Amino acid sequence: MEYNLFKNDKLKTSYGNINMINNSVEDGPLLLLLHGLGATYSVWSKMVPLINENIHICAIDLLGHGDSDRPNIKYDIIIQSNIVSEVIKSIRDTYDTKSNFLMGNSYGAWVAAYNAMSNNLSGIILEDMAGFAGFFSDKSQSELKAYKDALLGSVLLMNSNSENVISSIINSDIPSNILDCTALSKINSKVEIIWGREDKILNCKYAHMISECINGSHVDIIENAGHAPHYSKAHEVSSIVNKFIS
Repeated sequence: MEYNLFKNDKLKTSYGNINMINNSVEDGPLLLLLHGLGATYSVWSKMVPLINENIHICAIDLLGHGDSDRPNIKYDIIIQSNIVSEVIKSIRDTYDTKSNFLMGNSYGAWVAAYNAMSNNLSGIILEDMAGFAGFFSDKSQSELKAYKDALLGSVLLMNSNSENVISSIINSDIPSNILDCTALSKINSKVEIIWGREDKILNCKYAHMISECINGSHVDIIENAGHAPHYSKAHEVSSIVNKFIS
């Protein structure tokens, strides 16, 4: 289905209204797409038309992003994960989806992995995932501060993002939210890890480090792709996604 034919809707959750699109497919597997920090569901526009037509595709604006509500709260992975669980339940109840798959890019992959630690999902696809402990341990405190300052400045230039929201998310990297091997080993779902070889934000070495933490996970490194392979290499990534879900 072409991207512009997807149905736009809003779902009321415990934390506010979540803006979303879906293709209204019934009785199929659900693929819920989670964008990165400061982005919106529109980042999936090149990939979704290439996904198999029997798959129920839903893409949301995470809380505080796009046209979803932006409550004045402390944003963290737990809240975003709880919202994802509410979205999955609503779609399952409405469209009778038979299995549930999450795919996230960067911050969205962090949310997906966190959700999978405590929920029974059919599978998750982690694309250029943020939030991995190895990334934080590779940087000194001064390097990490410089990284956060630069990240905040760049994200605030996108999509009319709120400084309160983005700053809250960037500074939520407390130990309980960061995903180390102990945390990632709790994931019992099938796991596919996708990473752009030329990612200048999160080095592709982390793909293999994360895979070593998750039993049975599989890694695909996308050549000539950066931090968002689903956009720059949509055909290659969609092929991986279709195979993974089928």
